[in-house]
Amino acid sequence: MDMKENSTSGINYFRLIDFMKEHHGKPYEPKSKDVDYEAIDEIKKENEKIINFYQNEFSFDYAKAHNKWNDLPEEPQNGKTQEVRNYWWLEFSYKDNPIGVSIFADSTIEGFEAIYCVCLEINDNKSKEKEEEKLKSDKKKTKNEIKNESKAIAFEKYNKHLDYPIPKDNSFVYIAEFEDEKRKKKRKKTRKKILKREESDITTIKTKLSKGEYIKVRPCKLIECNDGITNDDIEKQIINAIDMLIKNYSELLGKDYNDLIKDEQYNKLLGRKIMQKLEFDRNIILYGPPGTGKTRYTAIYAALIGGFNNSDIPEKIKEEKMKKISIASGEYWYNSDGKEKTLEGLIEKINEDEDLYKLAFDYYRKLSEKRINLCDEPNNKKDEIISCFQASFVTFHQSYSYEEFIEGIKPKTKGDKISYKYEDGIFKSICKVAEKNYKEKFIIIIDEINRGNISKIFGEMITSIEDNRRYKVGEQEKNSYDESIKITLPYTKERFLVPDNVYIIGTMNTADRSIAMIDTALRRRFSFVEMIPRPNILEKLHIKDKEIYLKDILDKINQRIEVLLDREHTIGHAFFTKLNEKKDGNVEVKELGDIFKNKIIPLLQEYFYEDYEYIALVLGEDITKIKEGKDDNEKNIIIEKKLDDNLFKSNSKINKNKTVYKINDQAFDKLETYQQIIGEKIILKTELLDNKSTEETTDESDNNNA
Repeated sequence: MDMKENSTSGINYFRLIDFMKEHHGKPYEPKSKDVDYEAIDEIKKENEKIINFYQNEFSFDYAKAHNKWNDLPEEPQNGKTQEVRNYWWLEFSYKDNPIGVSIFADSTIEGFEAIYCVCLEINDNKSKEKEEEKLKSDKKKTKNEIKNESKAIAFEKYNKHLDYPIPKDNSFVYIAEFEDEKRKKKRKKTRKKILKREESDITTIKTKLSKGEYIKVRPCKLIECNDGITNDDIEKQIINAIDMLIKNYSELLGKDYNDLIKDEQYNKLLGRKIMQKLEFDRNIILYGPPGTGKTRYTAIYAALIGGFNNSDIPEKIKEEKMKKISIASGEYWYNSDGKEKTLEGLIEKINEDEDLYKLAFDYYRKLSEKRINLCDEPNNKKDEIISCFQASFVTFHQSYSYEEFIEGIKPKTKGDKISYKYEDGIFKSICKVAEKNYKEKFIIIIDEINRGNISKIFGEMITSIEDNRRYKVGEQEKNSYDESIKITLPYTKERFLVPDNVYIIGTMNTADRSIAMIDTALRRRFSFVEMIPRPNILEKLHIKDKEIYLKDILDKINQRIEVLLDREHTIGHAFFTKLNEKKDGNVEVKELGDIFKNKIIPLLQEYFYEDYEYIALVLGEDITKIKEGKDDNEKNIIIEKKLDDNLFKSNSKINKNKTVYKINDQAFDKLETYQQIIGEKIILKTELLDNKSTEETTDESDNNNA
């Protein structure tokens, strides 16, 4: 017998089938040479495993083994030799329901030596006996009448399922059990056969049942145990078959299928996608150092809020990219290989996959070009139709004002005449349109939100944007307690509310030292999502034909910046992501040099206020050797600038110990420059200061001794 690896739950389904193939119908008696008694002991164990596994996983209230191997008699009975039975049968049900689900290991089905069969089980003997007792109590009825009525009641009870369509899965068939006259002599009274399509007509089945040609007909799923499948494959098929029977016949089984599928453990058993609610906070700020993709992420957030889902993704990309993602209307599923399944994980997955990101961005672009009107016609033909885009993008700056964002008075010229008119700002226009179009979701993206005077721009709207202060539109209005607050606008004196279907997404650069951080009042009203550098996005990129990886370079630089400054001033991966277009991952040194020369070094100059000693430390260069002129200047980006000895006529005001540095343009194209960033010992400026202090103390001590 070919021993296959047990299923994940520890069951060997092949052991049962192989035993049946080999032993069914053989004489069973003590010390018989024809029966493997050790194998029977193993079968007993598998039997218990299967009972426990399926009863627990499907929460069945009742489980019973019929014709199980350990029920076999140890001694011959009535002088007749017993035989190993030709099927094994487990029955499961909910509560005291007479209708349940059975698992068979069966050698009585025509066309198969032995096969697994999962079917609907109807076992209502108790009810049948009660009905017979009732009929017998009626003395007016004859024995034949009682027999016929009892038979009719039994027929109705045993065949209720025929009033329901068979599960749509093609692997489900009707199996009929019938008496086999030829086999009666061998005490194998019944056989089972698969009904062909032409025999599966419900009317035909009922007719044959009523005539006694069939004893019982049940919907079943057959599971063959071929060499090409595993115990896990069999277990998965049995699980799916039981699930389909419960779903299809839940009313007969007395189990609400909807209660089952709410259970996460049940869905996990079936390998199903457990959909999570796709919910976003109404006010979000994406914050982090430069180059972490904050603006890129706003497009993903806007697309998902606006309704981006599976239907917007071509079939080819679905097959290739969507095995671990599913986005439906208001729901999502994300399988992150055992990691926490979060909305952030889903967003990150879309960001990392360029094909998915482009589809999400295209969807966002369509939203930004979709203009929606407050109403089709203005009340007055002279009035303008108020409208807005479903997704809008603005950038705050020092001059951005309340009048542009909420409302203000704007001058209008007509010929030589000047008039003044109230005009809605972009945010107020969006809110007005959103309130009337409550089935749509509206998004406003505010780039560099902390570059403007936020308190001045939002004004009294700071109160109204708060989640529980918003106006609940549409169906939400009926189902939620309303804590919304109407505010009075200063120019028009309108009473105004922010509707619940308007989403604000802001971005904030934490490294910008020219602006103040966001104030506390507004901070409380926003959810903050930190965008950190992700060097792993660059893991495939390396300098051509060399084992110098860009993720290691960026990681080392950021570690040093965190020590010398803080995490808010680290450098993002986005500076390098354009290199991801290289399929082989090979990056030319010159390409990397251009990024360092034009983007990284200018950023470090701003971070450290042109203090080149700090910049050298970040780049892994040895300041001491640079000062002493002992280092190889060819690989150093920061080098000492040689000055003319006769630069000044008088030296009285000059610090002779001061070192002047410059940028070495030739170093950007040197392989050794980038090897130095990741490969040599880091010398911190604090160590230099300590060394300098020690040297001065030593010199002073030597002078005193002299």
